[in-house]
Amino acid sequence: QGDVPTVRGAAIIGDGAHVKWEIEILKKFPSTPMRIGVQRPSMRVGTNWNDKVSADKCWYIDSNGDMYNGNHIVNETEQRFAATQIVTVNLGFQRLSFQINGKDVGGYVEGVSGEVQLAVQFFNKNDCVRLKDQVVPMEEDEEVLDDIEEQFRLKKLLEDEQEETRRKRWAEEDATRTHAAAAAAAAAATAAKTHMKKEIGPVVTGDTEAPSTQNQMVVVRDMIISEDAAAPPSSRQESVEDTPRPTSHEPCWCC
Repeated sequence: QGDVPTVRGAAIIGDGAHVKWEIEILKKFPSTPMRIGVQRPSMRVGTNWNDKVSADKCWYIDSNGDMYNGNHIVNETEQRFAATQIVTVNLGFQRLSFQINGKDVGGYVEGVSGEVQLAVQFFNKNDCVRLKDQVVPMEEDEEVLDDIEEQFRLKKLLEDEQEETRRKRWAEEDATRTHAAAAAAAAAATAAKTHMKKEIGPVVTGDTEAPSTQNQMVVVRDMIISEDAAAPPSSRQESVEDTPRPTSHEPCWCC
């Protein structure tokens, strides 16, 4: 990664303080990034913010409009900044929010704790910025800050409620799908049993008289008798010879 050219403000801002900075972008090469935010005074100058070792040590927005804590992106926007624009950095309630030419970027970076100082990282040697203004609210502004904190709190509460509603809806949809799958499986099992009964035939119960073995044997005996009757004359020669031949004046039924 290597060192990244960095400039820092001289003021060290205490934990929980409320500060607003206005930074004017005098020069910026369009295709190279720029980062504006705050970092801990203990960070070595030039340490790359977008690195895992920088987590919870720097909080910033890059020129593409994305907000970071170290190398972890926490909010993506499409609000880019470029040369001639003014980027406003608002620090308060351990949150960092931004404006570009007075327009809110949207969202914020949370968890900004401990002492910090304003800083800017460049990736082109000809880029240039200027600290236009730094505002530390006076005591009479505390009521306004309390109102802002209440707005943040209500917004966070609303987001939590919406997330809980989504989780409940997903759980209900999963339960509905599970119930439908179980009902379909039960219906398929019932249909399979009905089909098997039709192929096997009626089931013999205690109220139904089962066919006797004697009747079955009679059927078999009839079949045997029928086969004997259909046998060729040679197989019945002995029984034919025992039968008296008709006289010459009687019609012949045998050949």
